[in-house]
Amino acid sequence: MKILIADDHALYRGALAQIVQQLAEGVTALEAHDWNSALELGLQHSDLSLAVLDLSMPDMESFEGLERFLECAQFTPVVVVSASESVQDMRRALDAGAMGYIAKSESTPILLRALGLVLSGGIYIPPRLLQSRPVVPPKNNAAMPRELTPQQVKVLRAIAQGKSNKEIAQEMGLSVATIKAHTGAIFKTLNVSKRFEAIRTAESIGLFAD
Repeated sequence: MKILIADDHALYRGALAQIVQQLAEGVTALEAHDWNSALELGLQHSDLSLAVLDLSMPDMESFEGLERFLECAQFTPVVVVSASESVQDMRRALDAGAMGYIAKSESTPILLRALGLVLSGGIYIPPRLLQSRPVVPPKNNAAMPRELTPQQVKVLRAIAQGKSNKEIAQEMGLSVATIKAHTGAIFKTLNVSKRFEAIRTAESIGLFAD
């Protein structure tokens, strides 16, 4: 498994390279010190399992660098690890296509859990982002997706908490296959294709208001 670590601070980059070794056996950490070297490694290694990128690196504006990397490494899941705890930065990174945003102030266990979630196909959304916007119930109750069953609402709430299918299955006493089926039905009902889109749609229509 190859994981790209891009950060202009050598000490933090080295620490991250050590931390990702705990994700699985045989992890190879590739290190980049700026956006250009990250882009170069992204192009050279099409088999990257994950890219962990700082936002603020020399030689390119932060979101320009992120968007360019996402374009050149379209099949590599990207997680932003940044000193910025701005909700706007979190939202913008996820909207651009990042599969997670982790503040550098977070603990190592949270970092590992978030990276593991993304590696398993999930998306890590910072709790601060989920709590940042007060949810206003829709004026028109018809906007509510009444086809969602109570079980599916429970699954959607768990997804919003950043839990993987396996974790949700264990908590609800169901199989992973059943959780995947519920997730597929949720996506179809909300007319979305990604976890983050499902969460944002649910928030916008007041599904989490209670």
